[in-house]
Amino acid sequence: MTDPRHLAELVDRTAAALTRWRLARMLAWCLAALSLALLTGVTLDGLLAFGDWPRLLMVLALSGAPPVVLAAWWWRSGRRAPEAEEVRRAAERAAGDELRALTATLELCAMPGALARSGAMRLAGTVDTAALLAHLPRGGARGALLAGIPALVLALGLEIPFPGLLSAVLPRLFDPFGDHPPYSATQLYWVRPPVSARPGEAPRLLVRTSGAQARELWLVGSIPGLRAPVRVPLVQDDPERWVATLAPLPAPPRAEGMVAVLWAEGAGTRTTRLHLRLDPVPQLRACALRLHAPAYARLDDQLATLAGGATAPAPVQWAALPGSRLELALTANRELCALWLVRDRGPAQRQPFSAGTLVLDDPAPGRYEAMLEAVDGVRGDAFPLLVLARRIDQSPTVTITQPPSDGIATPGATVPLVIEAGDDLGLASLSWQLLVDGQVREQHTDLLGGTGDAYRGQLRLSGVAPGQQVRVVAVARDTLPPAGQLSAPAVRTLTIIPLSQYNDLVLDQLSQQALLGKYAPQLDRLAELERQSALAASAPGEESARQQRLAALAAATRELKQEVAELARPEPLFALEPDLQQAIAKRIAELEREQRAGGQADAQQRAAQQRAAQLRGDLEELTARAEADALAARLEELATAQEDIARELRDLASRAAAPSDADRARLHAVAERQRQLNQALSEWRQLAAESARLVAPRDGELAHRLDAQCRVLGEEGAGRLGEESARLARSGNAPAAKVQAEQEATLLRALAGRSSDGGSCRNGWCTSDHLGRCRSQLARMARLGLGRGGSPDSAGGGGALGGFGSGALVRSGGNPASGAMPLYGPEPLATLAGTHPGGAGNGTGGGAAVVRSGDGSLQAPTPYTAGTRASRAGRGVPLGPGEQRLVDDYYRRLDGDALAPPAPPA
Repeated sequence: MTDPRHLAELVDRTAAALTRWRLARMLAWCLAALSLALLTGVTLDGLLAFGDWPRLLMVLALSGAPPVVLAAWWWRSGRRAPEAEEVRRAAERAAGDELRALTATLELCAMPGALARSGAMRLAGTVDTAALLAHLPRGGARGALLAGIPALVLALGLEIPFPGLLSAVLPRLFDPFGDHPPYSATQLYWVRPPVSARPGEAPRLLVRTSGAQARELWLVGSIPGLRAPVRVPLVQDDPERWVATLAPLPAPPRAEGMVAVLWAEGAGTRTTRLHLRLDPVPQLRACALRLHAPAYARLDDQLATLAGGATAPAPVQWAALPGSRLELALTANRELCALWLVRDRGPAQRQPFSAGTLVLDDPAPGRYEAMLEAVDGVRGDAFPLLVLARRIDQSPTVTITQPPSDGIATPGATVPLVIEAGDDLGLASLSWQLLVDGQVREQHTDLLGGTGDAYRGQLRLSGVAPGQQVRVVAVARDTLPPAGQLSAPAVRTLTIIPLSQYNDLVLDQLSQQALLGKYAPQLDRLAELERQSALAASAPGEESARQQRLAALAAATRELKQEVAELARPEPLFALEPDLQQAIAKRIAELEREQRAGGQADAQQRAAQQRAAQLRGDLEELTARAEADALAARLEELATAQEDIARELRDLASRAAAPSDADRARLHAVAERQRQLNQALSEWRQLAAESARLVAPRDGELAHRLDAQCRVLGEEGAGRLGEESARLARSGNAPAAKVQAEQEATLLRALAGRSSDGGSCRNGWCTSDHLGRCRSQLARMARLGLGRGGSPDSAGGGGALGGFGSGALVRSGGNPASGAMPLYGPEPLATLAGTHPGGAGNGTGGGAAVVRSGDGSLQAPTPYTAGTRASRAGRGVPLGPGEQRLVDDYYRRLDGDALAPPAPPA
């Protein structure tokens, strides 16, 4: 039996099903109405060609109004839910209850009382509820859907008279602002339209037509860079194809490019708008160039930058070696993919690259122009890029700077050797050989680096004999693959001579102060040791301290003794040297004995303690007397030259007729000789005055004689007579010039006649024979200094000055000609240099062609003394004994050593 309450639930479910059915039918009617409304709008838009905004408003109105109106009517009509009676009738029809037992049951259930409930139970049993839900209506929207059939019919009806209307206009519903041409029976389509075009290109555009054919078509639009809009007629070359060719496109006004908008129109319609991108020409912004030299060339990379702009950049000019590598880093206004290179106006070569960097291996020499290519193939204008020349690896060079030229040496001499090599790219090695009479004795090879390097050492000429030739041959090799290039060999030749010949050459290049300069340092140190020993012996204090002090002095004395012994040589430079060395050695031995005795000396020994000063004084006196001898000989020469001038003027004055042109020329020549003699006489006075001052402490008579000669020359006016004679000779007055010249000749002859030799030195440590020979040597050296130094034009004086030139340099020493061969001997000749007043610290006169090396040898000026880099000057050449002693004495004075010799005068 069926429960009446179950029937009530069944009625509620029936009511819910009817409500859903009504809602679905309402939605179906709204959809049908919307379709009709949109179809109507599409038809109106296709026929009337609304604009974008009117079309949007129309679409909104037609798509929203019909559903809203139907929904509002349905809501207000109360038809959204069925009534109770309608629900019961629907349930009874579904259950086949023709007697309406369901209605009666529900009514009895609503009545009170048991009788009503009993009747309701009986009636409920008669209702078949099993088929109730199965027979309820399933929709009811078929009628509403049938309302869309007219819309489909209408659409088909529109497509027949207006073909393509729906396909042309329907896209506007979901894309109201899109590019939709108006509907026409004629439809226009682009045929493979280009998406971009390059400046200067004339694009060819194709349009295809369908439907009714148009009578004419026009290409319309706007192009950046053109003020007027584009309007070009299309030409029909096929029943359904039209063609238009644009004029060459201009370059876009902006570097990033712009877009041209074009379309074809006609027959009431148009094509879609073609957005043609104008590709800008790639323009260079910057190009960084880097040239890498090959690995063997020790060169830095060459860098340069080209800046783009309105004007073409100036090309970079480089010289490249074979095997070089060129890198280019390019930036432009567009993305690039390749670079076109044109060399010497030849064919263009495309060089693709990525990441903006192009590498060229071993580029050929020539003038390069470049064009940029963008990723879309657009090429820019050609611009000059690079002028590349071929650089040739030059052969290395090698120079022997020490010795500076071919020279002369003695057996056992030490010669400084400096070999400098250079190359434009890089050095690999330096090789040199030492050959004696053509036979290789030594061979060395040193690895070098950089583009310039040097070898520094010394040659010890041991095992050679006079008459042999020693040659140094040097060759450099560079880094050029595979084996390098060789330089032209540098050769120095040293001729070995005996010591006697070497002594003669050296004496010609020294001043008369050389002997004093050689031994003055030892005598000064000996005098200082004597003084220090005397002070140490008499100093108060403890005996241990005094003995310690004397021991230090004894060590210094032994060192001095060793240095004096080293000055001895088989063939001495000066004849007096063996006696002098023996006297110094004797005094050193006596000083050693005094020091060992504790410094206690009697009066006779204390007098002998001044022996070093006496020896130095003897050397000074010897030098001064030798110079006095040279001055006397020089004055004799000047008197003879003046007599020659007077004799010449006497011959010219004896002519009765007026002087001819030849006579006037002779007078001018005689006047010039007189002027030179006056200058020599003035310099002789300076030398005589200084020599008198030096010799005065030892020989007052000789000093008085020299002073008297200087005074007579000044008081008697010998110089003024010569000047007047020269003036008169230049004016052509030979008789008057003769008188003045004869007076000066008489005066000079009288002075020369009163001259005598400087006497002999009063010393007891040398033999008269040695003393005479040494004095002759010094006098000869003094005369060399007196007779040279004039200008080259006046050398020799034309016979007027006895062949000794026009001037006399003050103690200048012998000046060998420029380019004289350097001399290398067994002794440190640096001790002979820079001691005379007129010297320039090089042992010869100012401007001399000979200097002293570190080992005392004589040699021509080298780049080291001419101002080469200080970092290379003398590096690796050891100091000579004299120079080393000077450095040691300097540091001893810095340390406060009381035995250190005093500093030399500034």
